[in-house]
Amino acid sequence: MQGVAHHFARGGEGFTKRKPGGEVADGLLACGDLTGRCRFQQPARKRVFAGSSTGGGEKLKERCVSKDVQVAGSKRRVYPGDYIGLVMLFDMDTCEILALMDDHFISTMRVAATSAVASKYLARQDAKVMGLLGSGEQAKTQVTAHLVVRPLSKIKVYSPTKANREKFAREMSQETGVEIAPVSSAEEAVRGSDIVIAATNTVDPVIEGRWLEAGMHVTSLVGGDGYLPRKELDDEAIRRANLIIVGYKPQIFLDKQAEFHDRLERGIVKAEDLHELGEMLNGKCRGRKDDKEITFFKNNTGMGIQFAATARKMYEKAREKGVGAELPLELFMTKRGDKLYSP
Repeated sequence: MQGVAHHFARGGEGFTKRKPGGEVADGLLACGDLTGRCRFQQPARKRVFAGSSTGGGEKLKERCVSKDVQVAGSKRRVYPGDYIGLVMLFDMDTCEILALMDDHFISTMRVAATSAVASKYLARQDAKVMGLLGSGEQAKTQVTAHLVVRPLSKIKVYSPTKANREKFAREMSQETGVEIAPVSSAEEAVRGSDIVIAATNTVDPVIEGRWLEAGMHVTSLVGGDGYLPRKELDDEAIRRANLIIVGYKPQIFLDKQAEFHDRLERGIVKAEDLHELGEMLNGKCRGRKDDKEITFFKNNTGMGIQFAATARKMYEKAREKGVGAELPLELFMTKRGDKLYSP
């Protein structure tokens, strides 16, 4: 029996210095191709909200429920605790489990790689300058993934806490060899940039449409729904976008996603103007028309196929580099008589 590779990426130990960024982007590009051709089934993501009125709900609320805070005059969403999400990777031919992985690092990788695939086809070919809003883990992988698809020469980073953006610029400049400059406002980060990435935990919009310039490509990550109506772009930014691409369109309506829901109701954008990344990759909708268009990609939900593609690349690299711990496959099999069967 072969073992099961069990790899924990918590805190980045063991794997963060071996980032298969380009390979993950290639894997997700293939996934986008499958998505656009409807070659796999992608159920919409479901959200379950826990009440706090009975059964220890107050403790649950205290430890798990996010809240709004003010940071340097801006409203942000913070989370009091942490969680463990597990990704289970299976062999599709034998149904044997191959790996159990903590999804902290996988999540930032697949989000960044998806954004980079979109930028590969939506950003201008001569894009050299990135404006980055946010200085957390998502922002880091947005930088490394985008360097795979565009030869960026400068990145301007803004986040409300000066120490955080300065530390980010210092550390990521050293890691990538690219000039990364901390700036004093979101407007300064956006103006004059070719690619604009919002990787924040904001509640209120951080990108104003009046800052956008011809030829820009904009990406937004923050998740907002009918329960937590967070958005990163203001109304004018949505109006000025000549082309809007999203990751998975049905999720917008299921979750009443804040970036679009009320704007659809108010007529700022029409449902038929929202196109999926997979559709664009398969030629079912157009991409960038010229160097003057403003394009917008909303990385609006996590998709199972993204986790599968990213986990597979990380599994292959972990096996190659000897990272992770082996567990007996028998632990995850069903025994019937003297034979073992996969779940």
